[in-house]
Amino acid sequence: MSHYKAGLPLVLFVAGGSFALSKFVEGKVDAKDLRTKSLTERQFNLEEEHAAISRKLNGELESFEITRIPRNDD
Repeated sequence: MSHYKAGLPLVLFVAGGSFALSKFVEGKVDAKDLRTKSLTERQFNLEEEHAAISRKLNGELESFEITRIPRNDD
């Protein structure tokens, strides 16, 4: 009879804790999936992104100049 007094509350606590943790984690995962899904709903056009990056880089490349770094010969 003493096994039931000690064992039954322990089993109920472990099973209840596992259930509560699974529901808690499931809510976090659902929220993360919702955020990710809302970001991916936007259409991603590869050609438009390539053109935008090329325009940005071309402006920087025109003013780019290769210079040599002086060495310190001590």
